[in-house]
Amino acid sequence: MVVLLGVVFAGTASAVRPGSPGASGRASLSQLPTGLASAVRSAVVTSPQQKLRVPNTALFGFSVSLSSDGGVALIGAPNTDPPNGAAYVFARIGGIWILQQKLQVIHPIPFSARFGSSVSLSSDGRTALIGAQGTNPASGGQDTAYVFARNFAGLFMLQQELPNPAGASSGNAFGFSASLGSDGRTAVIGAPNTGGGNSPTGAAYVFARGLFGGWTLQQTLRPSDNAFDAFGSSVSLSSDSRSALIGAPSRDGGAAYVFARGLAGGFSQQQKLQASDRASVDAFGGSVSLSGDGRTALIGASQKAIGPNDFQGAAYVFTRGVAGGFTQLQRLQAADGAAFDAFGTSVSLDSSGTRALIGAPGVDGETGAAYLFARGTVGGFTQRQELQAADRATRDFFGWSVTLSSDHRVALIGAIQIPDTPAPRTGAAYVFPGLT
Repeated sequence: MVVLLGVVFAGTASAVRPGSPGASGRASLSQLPTGLASAVRSAVVTSPQQKLRVPNTALFGFSVSLSSDGGVALIGAPNTDPPNGAAYVFARIGGIWILQQKLQVIHPIPFSARFGSSVSLSSDGRTALIGAQGTNPASGGQDTAYVFARNFAGLFMLQQELPNPAGASSGNAFGFSASLGSDGRTAVIGAPNTGGGNSPTGAAYVFARGLFGGWTLQQTLRPSDNAFDAFGSSVSLSSDSRSALIGAPSRDGGAAYVFARGLAGGFSQQQKLQASDRASVDAFGGSVSLSGDGRTALIGASQKAIGPNDFQGAAYVFTRGVAGGFTQLQRLQAADGAAFDAFGTSVSLDSSGTRALIGAPGVDGETGAAYLFARGTVGGFTQRQELQAADRATRDFFGWSVTLSSDHRVALIGAIQIPDTPAPRTGAAYVFPGLT
């Protein structure tokens, strides 16, 4: 049974409040390592137009996705209504964001579903892919994913469950990550615990929607080097679904793999990407994003040490050359970065690959922040804005998840531990409009 709710809640508008963290212990420009294109400059701190939240949820904002025009938002809350989880659809109507629907799958026999672990919207906001990466199979957890589609009345209805190819109780974390192609006809779903044990190999699965609307498994993707690196921890598709970027953060500093679709329709590995300055605990590949044309890749390394600052984090930009291969263009880091910021926990590129949004949920005692970078005419990125919640507080984890609209004008940022009453920590998501 799918629970569908109507328009029942409007998020409250948040007043604009400029500010600057200015915390001690921040890295100075002189502390940055030489020989790397570190994009730093003074940032403008902005505040959101609207704060989206739903009472009595849990981990609301764990995953976020926007339609291409930034007018529809899908927000995961995988610990809501335990053991089920939920996802919420918001729409922008007359400049105000309204909750349209609660999406949830209720099974006759309860098990730990964590529905909403990952979410992805098609470009038109009419198809939704939602991962339900359960917990320990021994405790009844299952891993699966679901596709929802809007009906003629504009409501999302469950279209199909995408079963875990390895079995629902395999414990492979199928649904941990998910990406939907722009037209809503191709889905890539990560299963980073495939292989199990302390060093899982991981896998990613490609599903395709047929002419009559049904979804079938098209291909299983694995890295050619079969490294034990949790391949599938993050996934991203280009707009035309012909390129896929898959993160594998757990070994040798982490990696990301580029797959390209051939003339016959299948994907093959094109390249393995690693940071030029990689270190063993960087977690490079923990988050990934591809531009719409698949020619720019953004890869997070949230545990990267910058100078003396452990776990400050970084993100890396790779660009595709004329011959088709990717090369590292730049390492990005926050201008005011500090130890344990976890910059790069989440990343998002706009369609053109000229704007990069990077979450850092560890900033200022896990208050969190997100940073917007812009690409200049000569190709390099510079920090343009630091985004913070107007009502920011310690342990909000703002920046846990981020996404940009296609034109980069709208940003949606999850903060999974925002306090609420009666629940102490429910989470929220913040909308930033009018970005440049």
